[in-house]
Amino acid sequence: MKSMSELERAGVDLANYVLILIGVIAVLLLGIIATSEFFPPPEVGTIDRLVQQATKQYLAASSPETLQRANELTGRLLEARRASRDFWVTVGQFLLLNLLLPVLTAILGYIFGSSKKV
Repeated sequence: MKSMSELERAGVDLANYVLILIGVIAVLLLGIIATSEFFPPPEVGTIDRLVQQATKQYLAASSPETLQRANELTGRLLEARRASRDFWVTVGQFLLLNLLLPVLTAILGYIFGSSKKV
């Protein structure tokens, strides 16, 4: 079996580092998204408290205006959570698909294109 030259070995090492970086970023983004679902940002927490208050008021008063307010606040809560999730998904797509995947493809193309046939 033929051993790799130093240049080919450097290309393989670089590809390994990029793969590790892709994995780390993917795990961090998944962690951030999961954490934001369980521990929402302050503005989402505020809307959540308002929804709970409006729901309690509706149950106590049974007025249509309070129900409408609770529905409106629930919609805002869902929209705020979706916006937070969409932001991190967009960041992940930019970093992984637009930045690191083309770099990895170029490195792998160099490695396999420069290897000499035996």
